[in-house]
Amino acid sequence: MQNDLDRAKKEFTRLVAEDFGSQKMLDFVIHIWENADLSPDDAGWVLWNICDQYALGRANDPITQHRYQSEFFELVKRSFPERAHWVVCDGTQANGQIRGGFLDFWWGCYQFANDNAPRVAENRGARFEAHRANAGSHMKFGELERAGSALEAMAALLEEDAEWPSLEFASVTYVSLLVEFYGATGQTGKVEETGENLERMLDDWLQRVGDAKIVGLEEKPLFGSWQAINADRPPAAVFVGVHDAACEFAKAGRFPAAERLFRILQDRGRTMTDYGEALFLLSCWRNGRSKDEIIRMLSRSKKISPEYLVHIAPEMADVVRNSPG
Repeated sequence: MQNDLDRAKKEFTRLVAEDFGSQKMLDFVIHIWENADLSPDDAGWVLWNICDQYALGRANDPITQHRYQSEFFELVKRSFPERAHWVVCDGTQANGQIRGGFLDFWWGCYQFANDNAPRVAENRGARFEAHRANAGSHMKFGELERAGSALEAMAALLEEDAEWPSLEFASVTYVSLLVEFYGATGQTGKVEETGENLERMLDDWLQRVGDAKIVGLEEKPLFGSWQAINADRPPAAVFVGVHDAACEFAKAGRFPAAERLFRILQDRGRTMTDYGEALFLLSCWRNGRSKDEIIRMLSRSKKISPEYLVHIAPEMADVVRNSPG
């Protein structure tokens, strides 16, 4: 039986790399859940991934996600409450539940985690990821008081250990989210001040890190497992920080700074998410690039369509009208 599960984990890693978000992957993790004899640790890994697949745009089924998310929450409460932030550590899953009408359920799970999980080094990574997810997702839906509460929890976490290996990544992430929060609350002066500070932090970090190696999936803990969620961030996480900061700058209207950071990613051969690439094109347009240049950039994209670009940045509708896609 263990050999079967080991083979399933290898196939799962292949699916993450090749078919993430597909019906094939969703069917695969549900099959493991319904047929394998799972330890609580493995059950958590499988449930996390089922929830994740139902939260993604292709499935987008918040009601079914909620059923599995509730089961995941009960498993963690019963088996290891010190890992309670595992349930609420992902922004995509948070967005799925909030958008689907389960805002108070999700917030209740997050509050349970904050109230019951000890604040210790052994779960610090997952606690950080949960604060990050809840600050960002609640801002997305205009729940600014709750977003502010998550940001306060993140600020407190940053004070726990000056030697924490992930401290630099966590600090950059926190300041990036502050840029968005100040923009959402109309504090324009703080957006500029915090944004300038963030650019200095990133430039200093990039100088020290250089071209850090990206760790392959086969070298990482299983995607969605406790070990993966709670892991320290490697040096290459600087590029995740650059990407996230660029997105926050674009959302806050700091388009020159956003384009500069996105181009750092391009120059270093690092990838952007679909969302990031859309905001990159928006930033280029708002910085005075011509319509023809934007259309050429869009036509070279292997990720996004004109429809997706307009979905993320509606003001681009006239720019991409009649463009090939």
